[in-house]
Amino acid sequence: MFNKTFSSDKEVLNQKIFENWSDKNSIKIFNINKFSYSDSDFVDYLHLNKNRRDEFTQMLFDEFNNYKQYLIGQEYSTLVRRLLYCYKL
Repeated sequence: MFNKTFSSDKEVLNQKIFENWSDKNSIKIFNINKFSYSDSDFVDYLHLNKNRRDEFTQMLFDEFNNYKQYLIGQEYSTLVRRLLYCYKL
């Protein structure tokens, strides 16, 4: 279900548009390639079930911390401002 839905031609194009937009706005996309999943891991099209969410959240947190260390001394504050703007926080 999940893989089929997001591999359609339209969704592949939407993904490319999003990637181009994020590159243009210097927004990092974290790809958690170490996280394997199947359709049964999702309660709907977008949300992991409770059994898998903590595992994914930890991987995402670790990935962000690694990236944050890379950014120290660079434009970390600019990234934070852009993220805050994007999420209207």
